[in-house]
Amino acid sequence: MLLPINPQNATAKIFETLNLELLHFLEKSVVIDVFSDALFSDPFGKLLIQASEATKLKFLALHKKIHAELPATSSRSTFVCSIIDNQDIERFFQNAGEVPPDIPATLTKELGDLTVHLYSQSSSLTGVKTSCAESIHDHYHKFTRINSFTCPCCGASELIQFNGDIDETNRWRGPYDHILPKSKYPQYAVHPNNLLPTCTFCNTYAKGQKNPVTEGDPEVPCLSPYPFDPTSCVQDRVRLEYPPELRIVKRVQLCDDETPECKTWKRLYNTTSRIEGKYNGEILNIIIGENPSHNAQHLKSQIQAKASQTIARTALGPWKIWEKKLYQYMITQSDNFFNALWSQIQEAQVTHCPSDIFDVT
Repeated sequence: MLLPINPQNATAKIFETLNLELLHFLEKSVVIDVFSDALFSDPFGKLLIQASEATKLKFLALHKKIHAELPATSSRSTFVCSIIDNQDIERFFQNAGEVPPDIPATLTKELGDLTVHLYSQSSSLTGVKTSCAESIHDHYHKFTRINSFTCPCCGASELIQFNGDIDETNRWRGPYDHILPKSKYPQYAVHPNNLLPTCTFCNTYAKGQKNPVTEGDPEVPCLSPYPFDPTSCVQDRVRLEYPPELRIVKRVQLCDDETPECKTWKRLYNTTSRIEGKYNGEILNIIIGENPSHNAQHLKSQIQAKASQTIARTALGPWKIWEKKLYQYMITQSDNFFNALWSQIQEAQVTHCPSDIFDVT
């Protein structure tokens, strides 16, 4: 995690309810041989399968598969207990090297088909919103109001797209990230503590199906927002700098204190190339903006004034945390930094190619 999660943030009731129903169904499947309403809770579970034939068929397929692959009651009990007894998934994030139990390969498909269906259709399953007094959209918007509209994983993208013609509950939003990937751990596809609102870039392009508990260094702990642990938040451990081995202002680097948490965060969300790529391409516009400088001292005063405004901001928006870090670095630099920066700006103006300032070749 980059940004802290408000400790008052609540997990989604809709996922809590669906996860409890899944566990109820699995527990009943141990002793009930014939698929029937008796496998489901009353009234939520029964309403769930009565209202959706597709949902009922996926529960049926899993029930049949469990009994076909695990004919002995003791075997079914062992399988179900491996899921029910490992609902405290926080320990997999807090204890390096501890991983969730594997699901038997012969049951993975049917279990995954069901749980992914429950997750993907959670906003439309009949009776879910009524039973939970909350939809998936309600929870997502509550999350942004109590935390921020900025992605907590990268600090660079919005979670919600604002549109004046669309009411809040129907605005385009980002996805939920399955912190433990649902392709590997289908038993946690609707676990409320395994789902975190993120931006599409973090969820789809950066993290994808990366498995935080098995990929990379097994001694490096994972990052989880539930319950929020301040030590899992890396925003105060990362910074933007210009590496001393390069000519001034050639390339911005994302640096950190090299803690295990920072290592995991960078690996999961590919943040180094994303953040550095942004500033190495646009840093001149960010620093100078539309107001030309007259000399090095004028440039320094402009940057200091803009830094004061930027650092004083309390509201978070896309890239704002990174702008703050950029200015926090620059205002600590000596006059030599600004003299060198001014010289390079003048060189770029002569060649009519501002990007030459950041050419590392």
